[in-house]
This record gives sequence, structure tokens and C-alpha cells, in this order.
Amino acid sequence: MSQYAPCGRAIPFCEVLLTGEAAQAVVKTGWENFDIKSQNHPGWWETHSILAAEAELALAKGELARATRCVNQLLEKFNELKLLHLKPCILYLQARISKAAGNQAAAVKSLTEALTLADEMGARREVWAICSMLGKLEAERGNKSAAIQLKERACREALLIADHAGTEELREIFLSRPDVQKVLVS
Repeated sequence: MSQYAPCGRAIPFCEVLLTGEAAQAVVKTGWENFDIKSQNHPGWWETHSILAAEAELALAKGELARATRCVNQLLEKFNELKLLHLKPCILYLQARISKAAGNQAAAVKSLTEALTLADEMGARREVWAICSMLGKLEAERGNKSAAIQLKERACREALLIADHAGTEELREIFLSRPDVQKVLVS
């Protein structure tokens, strides 16, 4: 089983492929180096990254209860610290966990909340992926019109990100991702 994990915020389109063991090692090292005393609002990024990575790993391993616990901790902390700009990404992860658990209604709810919040803030980073997944779920529910609109928006948003990647190399890296390819050809 493989896992995609972001390699950093400086190049958000750059991704490193981690296998289950490598991903587990990264999460373990993160927790071993974690210092709770330094974790306040400005320094909370370390915790956020570790919990998000742990949730992704748990999802990849089918450990849905563990993934859910991590996501719930993140959402609680984001609400407490009013870090709303980080919520769409974690709500998208929550939707993926709900879908893996067979709970399409919860997945749709999380995706709808993520999309609404992203639209309100003008945050576009995850919108393409949110629209893509929501479009698939709407198609499964028989809502063809909404599915088509969401798939079209997913494509537009992915192309917008590619057009603003900064360099041709980053644009090509983003456009060559398998998940982006699926959005562009559907």
C-alpha cells in the first residue's frame, strides 16, 4: 500500500511517495521529536503536520478509528485557535475517512462544509480535490446535474492551480499527478 505525503509548504505540488513502513517511521519520528511545551498558536504547525500525517497513514492502513481520532483532534484545535484556513484540507480528509467507512452521507456533509468554507475564504488549494470527490458521490447518489457541475469545477480549479504554479516544472509536476490526471480526463 502506498501513501502520498506532502514534502512541504514551499512547493505544495511536490509530493513524496511513502510506503506504509516509511510513512510509519516519519510519523513515529515526528512524535519522538515533538515538544509539547513549545506547542502554542505560533508553534503548533509541528503538531498539525504530525496529526495529519498520522491520520493519512491510518486511513491508508484501514485504521479508521485512529484516523478519525486524529482528524477530530485537528478540527477541535483549529476551531479553538480559529485557524479556519486549515479546515478545508482536514474536512476533505474526514470525508475520505467517512467514505472508507461506508458512510457516504457523512462524506458529503464534510465535503460540503469544506467547499463552503473554502469558497467563503477564497482558499482554492484543495477545492479541485473536494469538488472531484463530491462530484463522484453525487453521481453515485444519482444527482447527475450536480455531479457534472462539480466535475467541471474540479477541472477548472486544477487548471487554475497549474496555471499559477510559478514555474513550468511545477506546473508539469502537478498536472502529472495521477489524482489530477483523473480529474482532467473525466
